[in-house]
Amino acid sequence: MKKVQDKRLALIIELTKSTGSPIEVTCRADYEVTSEGLTENRSLNVELTGAQKSALKSFGLNVVNQIKAIEA
Repeated sequence: MKKVQDKRLALIIELTKSTGSPIEVTCRADYEVTSEGLTENRSLNVELTGAQKSALKSFGLNVVNQIKAIEA
């Protein structure tokens, strides 16, 4: 029987902006699964809703503004 480990879940959120194109949002979840004493690291491309993408775009813009303020 497979058991998904709930001790650690890494969410990788990528915001990509090309000149003249809208911001693209992608998300990947990295997690561990144990079966028969063996542990495997796995990844899943997460499907985001429009509302989730919109919220992540706003979050990303806030992060960029913080970075710009620190680096100014």
